[in-house]
Amino acid sequence: MVLTTDLGEAVRLGRAWMRKERMLTQIAHVAVTDQGGNTLAVQLAEFAQMPEEQRRVRLADLAASVNRRLRAVDGSDDEDDQTADVGSGKK
Repeated sequence: MVLTTDLGEAVRLGRAWMRKERMLTQIAHVAVTDQGGNTLAVQLAEFAQMPEEQRRVRLADLAASVNRRLRAVDGSDDEDDQTADVGSGKK
């Protein structure tokens, strides 16, 4: 560890440290919400009160949504291919 005797450098280092601390404090206060503003805790409480069959359906819907997004990110979704096939006369 190198200590500096330059007062300006020490002040800059202190300011950088304070910015880092502020940033970390702000990150610690981020709440996870859905598009409607419900917190994750509210959603989990609602899920826990659902009947078992409704929970299964909800989980299946979520899994399907995640799979669609993964295929889209990977470029392996076939929706674009189907559109192109229809226009080109292919089956």
